[in-house]
Amino acid sequence: MPSTYASHENGQTPVPREAASEYAKAFKVTVSWLLNLPGPGENPPALAPDVEKIEVGQLEPQQVKVLSAAMAGLNAEVWRITSDMMAGANYLPGDFVVVDLGARPRPQNFVLAESAGVPIIRQYVPTNLWSFHLSGSNPPTPVDNVRTIIRGVIVSKLSI
Repeated sequence: MPSTYASHENGQTPVPREAASEYAKAFKVTVSWLLNLPGPGENPPALAPDVEKIEVGQLEPQQVKVLSAAMAGLNAEVWRITSDMMAGANYLPGDFVVVDLGARPRPQNFVLAESAGVPIIRQYVPTNLWSFHLSGSNPPTPVDNVRTIIRGVIVSKLSI
């Protein structure tokens, strides 16, 4: 169906494994290449951190007041955006995010994940594989299921 293919191609919908096999056959490429996954014996591309963890002592009194209100009642941490990787989703360098460590991610939530020990922010898109989108208009950024964990759901973004 053309609309399904278009949504896979533009990254609005993740490519299910079954469809990936069909696409790979049609385009004469491997499934690994199509999904941007490492092939046998290859390592996944290295990620750069998107965020840094912030402790209360690193903040100005006004920042503490605002962020404390955003964290009220949550098991939460504060992180500062350090890269422009998520600029398309309006997460800009210098912004603060409050991450609820107890929340379960739902489709389209932005999450703080850790991939091979590197903290990253991605949009959670459940499929039969774990994958994350950078935004609705970008192709999925596959992550290594074994080396990636979701630390929490972003519940607030503050530009202070």
